[in-house]
Amino acid sequence: CGEKFGLIGGADGTGRTCYALHRMFSYNAEKNECILFFYGGCNGNRNIFASKKKCEEYCVE
Repeated sequence: CGEKFGLIGGADGTGRTCYALHRMFSYNAEKNECILFFYGGCNGNRNIFASKKKCEEYCVE
């Protein structure tokens, strides 16, 4: 959960641009809470959750 979330937009290394606007949540370790952000669809990692509830179940202490 401590990983920073992936890039919101921009190139993904394949020449595509990644400008989707998926409403997702990511854990912020400094605040110990899950925050809303808009994910562009590329360069993600394990700190991206489809719902705040799932993020909190997995990450919030």
